[in-house]
Amino acid sequence: SNTDGQLDVNEEDMDFLREMFASIFSVFDAQFEERDGSVPMNSILCALSFFARGNKSDKLDICFHSFCKYADGYITRKELYSFILSFLLALFSLNSRKMQEFENDHTFAKDNFHDYAVYFTTKIFAQSRRNRSNIDFINFDEFAQFYSQGGYGLVQWLELLDLSKWPDRLDKPVFHFQLTKAGHTLELQESDIKALERIIDITRLNTIPPDIMYSLLAEKAHNGILSKDAFDSVIRRIVNETRGTDEDEIQLSDAQKAYVSYQLRKVFHAYDRDEVDEVPVKELACGFSLFTAGGKRQKLEIAFASFASSQSPPKRNALGRTEMHRFLRAILTVFFALNEDWGARNPSTYTWDILDKSSSECTAVIFQSRTRDADLITFEEFTKQFDKIPWLELLDLDKWSDTLDSVNDINS
Repeated sequence: SNTDGQLDVNEEDMDFLREMFASIFSVFDAQFEERDGSVPMNSILCALSFFARGNKSDKLDICFHSFCKYADGYITRKELYSFILSFLLALFSLNSRKMQEFENDHTFAKDNFHDYAVYFTTKIFAQSRRNRSNIDFINFDEFAQFYSQGGYGLVQWLELLDLSKWPDRLDKPVFHFQLTKAGHTLELQESDIKALERIIDITRLNTIPPDIMYSLLAEKAHNGILSKDAFDSVIRRIVNETRGTDEDEIQLSDAQKAYVSYQLRKVFHAYDRDEVDEVPVKELACGFSLFTAGGKRQKLEIAFASFASSQSPPKRNALGRTEMHRFLRAILTVFFALNEDWGARNPSTYTWDILDKSSSECTAVIFQSRTRDADLITFEEFTKQFDKIPWLELLDLDKWSDTLDSVNDINS
């Protein structure tokens, strides 16, 4: 917080928090037939306790007693069921893969976790029978005794109430690329791939050809510069067209809108080096082609031509060293924008420094094969250098999902 006691959170992080908490709320709201936008406070308390400071026992104690209707400290089987279900739903809502299933079928969590909660409640009452003074009720001391005497093995996921039990990183890199001789790397985890898949699933940007995307962005630019407002208007137009406007089409939920806004804002600002909500349209369009239809070569050829035509003087389908550097940097930037772990740990200025160094080294490698007086390289000559820049493969959307599937097959 700042000196005024207000939270010092930037707009991107605030959008992420809104989306996350909206998702949690929607999961709880879906448990009720009326879905009137209100949920029991004690259920939300259980969910939010995962984020609160304090130890597991204190959190369980407070949440348990929030389900007590009377001052005697006892709860019924039904209330214990609600207590257990609340924690299960909270963990479910924090799982990005499960949330994709939930967005397609809001009964998914209700049907599955109802059975789990009934099972755990039945087991807890059965295993704690000898320690309870009342066959139909249980108090927190009896629940704690059950837990400490082996019950933790049944409901071990409650250990996650202790924030120290969460690892710093939940997944190993699926993609790993060395970018510079100094050892800087680009790593993308499963969560990054799932984020990309979710963006595509919501927006259906992958139905737009890359040349059409270039045209849509370029027509909103002024003197080669695209504002954030203009970018947002293009995205809204595309999403309205790809998802349709008929009543039978599935419209975006508030959580989906917040998620897409958060992710695409990150992409836009990755190109906004002056932090003025304006970016060079050719650079943004180059990186943004990742989300579009088509393969790697098609996307690269269109982007290459865009950079070639913008040189002074324009060159026909050939790039000099300076524009090659900017061209490669524009592509690499979008991958860093999608890397949640990197963005959380490193300031933008450091990222831009790495992008510049990596693009400079790649440009030098590409021009090494040229004769000393050759200052230009054509697209066909560039295609013969693809194998020297392995991260270019990521422009093919199928590469992301196929590689992740292969890794999961090996792990299983």
